Amino acid sequence: MVQNGIAYDEGLDNDFWKPLNAYWADPKNEKLREALRQFTKLEATRWQYTHELKNPELVSPDAWVTDQYFLDRDGNDDIQLDLFLSYGSNPRCTRSGRRTSARTSRRP
Repeated sequence: MVQNGIAYDEGLDNDFWKPLNAYWADPKNEKLREALRQFTKLEATRWQYTHELKNPELVSPDAWVTDQYFLDRDGNDDIQLDLFLSYGSNPRCTRSGRRTSARTSRRP
């Protein structure tokens, strides 16, 4: 189940998702995995809170600093990278669910 996330192909077709798409296509490639480690750093966590906001200065830094505290626990960066890989199955599952829903919702 995906909550508050993108789980359809159209939403994953932009520059932000390119490194993740590359990793999903070649999950044994350590270089691609390491490239994603930047998403576990403070700047990326802050970006999640402030990106595209009209007034990002109104968001309390406590939000991303608290999240980052937990992200910085030993070994958690590798857990996050594993979750990034797992997330790659969501579009496939969503496509399957859409096909099933389309078949079962047809009326004679």
